[in-house]
Amino acid sequence: MRLGIDFGTCFSSAAFLEGDILTLIKDPASLVFSIPSSVFVTFQGQILSGKAANNQRLRDPLCYRREIRRDLGNTHPLLLGGKAWLPEQLVMHVLRKTKHDADAFMISSGHPTFTGAVITIPATYQQHKHGLMCQAAIKDKF
Repeated sequence: MRLGIDFGTCFSSAAFLEGDILTLIKDPASLVFSIPSSVFVTFQGQILSGKAANNQRLRDPLCYRREIRRDLGNTHPLLLGGKAWLPEQLVMHVLRKTKHDADAFMISSGHPTFTGAVITIPATYQQHKHGLMCQAAIKDKF
């Protein structure tokens, strides 16, 4: 079974179709159906994404980035948590969290985890940005 992930500029969400029943995945931290498309990188290298990232943003705004999809295709790395990150690396972490939440939901309901995911990519993206989104998903073995 495949998961559908809508990686949005501000928020990302996931759902799957089983037969003719659509199930939306809730974020376990906030119990809503979407997570912020944001990351927070600690100086120890831990990457938080979604609500956890937003909860830390005031702690050190230089370690936080929101709306990372807007940065996709930019060749200048973003400095977060004292380390340089390419936007596609940060996208990968939001996708990873989204799939992890979906897999946890499946396990808790007695189902196997997802074997893959379908990720939305804006139709207006140039081939380069399209490739970066695919690369972010493939690196995480979606």
